[in-house]
Amino acid sequence: MKNAGFVLVDVLIALFLWATGFFALYGLTEGAIQNSREALVMTEAANLAQNLLEQLSARPWTQNFTEGKCLPGSEVKGSEQGLQWSVKSEWELENVLLKVTTQVTWLKKGYPSTYTLTTLYCVQ
Repeated sequence: MKNAGFVLVDVLIALFLWATGFFALYGLTEGAIQNSREALVMTEAANLAQNLLEQLSARPWTQNFTEGKCLPGSEVKGSEQGLQWSVKSEWELENVLLKVTTQVTWLKKGYPSTYTLTTLYCVQ
């Protein structure tokens, strides 16, 4: 009968160690899932910023100006896929070199996060 007591203690210790390991792995998995979600949103923001710049560069700049897609010295705003975006542009060299900045903003844990992409275009 003495050995039966040790077996019960051994089982309780093993169960405690297993539960501790399980909860540690659960915590690591939860953190990995959260990081994966954040990476997905950042990738979507980067893709949106790149797509906005590609749409601008695919048209003649005079058309972008007249349609209000990109106005030098001002900002155009919108939202897409739950992300807020803005396109700012300013002349680096008057009527020759246009600096275009696309900024995508989203909420991350209640605080705004931003992805910014800037490029220069020769407008002639």
